[in-house]
Amino acid sequence: MVSFFRKVLVWLAAFGVALGLFVVFLFLFLAALGALFSPKPVVVKEGSVLVLNLDMSIPDSPEADDPLAKVQGLLGGTVTKQIPLLRLVRGLERAADDPRIKGVLVRGNLQAEGYGTTTVALHDVRAALERVRGAGKPVYAYVDVDGAADFYLKSTADTVLMHPLGELRFLGIGLDQMHFGDFLRRFGVEPLALHREEYKTVWEMVGSGSMSDESREQFTEIIDALWHHYVSGIAEARGIAEADVRRMADETGLLNASQLLENGWIDGEAHVDELLDKLIEFAGFDAEAESFTQISIADYLEAPVAPGKREKRSANTVAVIYAEGVIVDGRGGPGQVGGDRIARLIRDARRDDSVKAVVLRVNSPGGGVHGSEKIAREVERTNREKPVVVSLGGYATSGGYWISARADTIFAAETTVTGSIGVALLIPVIEELLENLEIHTERITTGPLAATFSATRAKTEAEMALLNRWLDQAYEQFVTLVADGRGMDAAAAREVAKGRVWMGDAALARGLADRSGSLQDAIAFAADRAGIGDDYVIEEKPGRRTFEDIVADLLSPGASWRPRVFGGRDPLSRELRAFEARLAFLRQLDDPRGLFALDPRFVRVD
Repeated sequence: MVSFFRKVLVWLAAFGVALGLFVVFLFLFLAALGALFSPKPVVVKEGSVLVLNLDMSIPDSPEADDPLAKVQGLLGGTVTKQIPLLRLVRGLERAADDPRIKGVLVRGNLQAEGYGTTTVALHDVRAALERVRGAGKPVYAYVDVDGAADFYLKSTADTVLMHPLGELRFLGIGLDQMHFGDFLRRFGVEPLALHREEYKTVWEMVGSGSMSDESREQFTEIIDALWHHYVSGIAEARGIAEADVRRMADETGLLNASQLLENGWIDGEAHVDELLDKLIEFAGFDAEAESFTQISIADYLEAPVAPGKREKRSANTVAVIYAEGVIVDGRGGPGQVGGDRIARLIRDARRDDSVKAVVLRVNSPGGGVHGSEKIAREVERTNREKPVVVSLGGYATSGGYWISARADTIFAAETTVTGSIGVALLIPVIEELLENLEIHTERITTGPLAATFSATRAKTEAEMALLNRWLDQAYEQFVTLVADGRGMDAAAAREVAKGRVWMGDAALARGLADRSGSLQDAIAFAADRAGIGDDYVIEEKPGRRTFEDIVADLLSPGASWRPRVFGGRDPLSRELRAFEARLAFLRQLDDPRGLFALDPRFVRVD
């Protein structure tokens, strides 16, 4: 009996210690989490150099700027810093007029998370750096081991320096697309992929063993347009002929400092200590930082405005609503465009008398038809009462265009990928797989069409006829929506549809967009359309996630947040992240009818 009580006491003591440690850990975790939402005072010293470290992703939506990511980093995951595009651009423009900021240093290497760091976003950041230069403040850039996208931004600097042993990987754009059709058939899975029309190749990677001519044509147009944008931008900034820039990519590719200096791409070579000496000479020595007088872009964005300047105030609001990510039904989660949630935000903006205009920023490859139509309906209703202007980001294809077509005015950038007006359906038929596994299916139905969407057997002629009629109806609905929203006749709408993607300039020429410009251009236009000039403030929705948002997401049934597994910057980790992203993309497809207006043509420039 004494032994029994001794064991009980030992167990209780161990339980008490474990409980105590858990409470301490929980307290520290909550304290750290709370600290993330408590802004710290930031002081901008006179004569500071604003340091723009590109080691970040640049999403469109402020929602992506998630404080919980810092906690994930503390738990051992690799976390990418994120600064939303409009916040970053407006911060650089503020620095141009801030007497405390003496110049800018651009360093580091861009990262991409989700749908961030598109060529459209980089163009806007580059334009903001040019405005800093236009204000008479020098911009320095430092190249170490950089890619084309990094150098595209840095090339606009007054002075571009490079580490003597650095390297510029300027190889062009290569695109690999995996096709799983033959692999699936080997195991007895027959992907039934239906689409409207011939350019709607969204399920090609699942249903086919190779790339179709239509898909190859579109991908070639996309990467050629993107590459031209980078080449021409660098050539213009550095005063080099475009032909010479292309020649360096095609003949050399991996460019060292001496090659770049000889050909006028950079202004000089410098070790890090030499760069620091140059900046100390320019901005002075800060004893506290033991370096040149500086402030990081992240700190500067949290700092109060310069003395003598005031934050803009107005009774008028332009609501900027972000649709970034795959369109899903319901509320959706971080990185998704929840049909119910975005529709509600647009509806709330319509009912708010202080909101004079709405800008819908779309950076989405589309998704479910059901969620897309919910958003499109609210765009249409709101546009009857106040201007709704759409700004297309890096991607606004398929469902991303569906939600845009009914707006008052559509802005597109030169490198926006848009269009893909079409629909697709996928049913993986596993009849042969079940036979191989000797799994037998017995079916009892009330009629010949009851099992049309079953994956356990091939489709009958009647079922195929039903599926094709259904797909035709959805396609006609999409084309009619575009024709009505864009003021086209049906024939013109069909001609630009067919599931084909268009780059921004081509979309503009074909009536799929009305104006060329940035998100800020769209905001200014919407304000003018509402008759309020520059008397307005901007309200972004969804905004940065609050403590309540994060707790709600953690407690929701489908919650999933974790550190990224493949967080390295080595080639293998990059490929594994890309594969992980493809799987995550497929898991998001939740349309209740299984019908998708989707176009996952992901093209990244490293």
